[in-house]
Amino acid sequence: MERTELEGCNVNVKYAGTVSSRMSGDSEDAPPTVTIECPECGTESKVPLPDAAERLDTHNERVHDGEAVAQLDPVVADRLADILAEEMGIWEETET
Repeated sequence: MERTELEGCNVNVKYAGTVSSRMSGDSEDAPPTVTIECPECGTESKVPLPDAAERLDTHNERVHDGEAVAQLDPVVADRLADILAEEMGIWEETET
């Protein structure tokens, strides 16, 4: 089941154990981590959220000639988009 919390700058997203903001032993200042998946390579990597875009670009450029093959876990990407839209008030604007 999916659990999401938004408290200050601490985003905690968990989906089937693939993504979390805190891994046991992490310091309180550690950024949340997200899972990057590459179906062609058959790999998954957990990376700090602030580094995710750069890591995706680097992998896709180096391994897949720039084609966007590796991606953020789709469930997490959708949930983050929902959180951002809610925080930005986008849902409120479209409901009127």
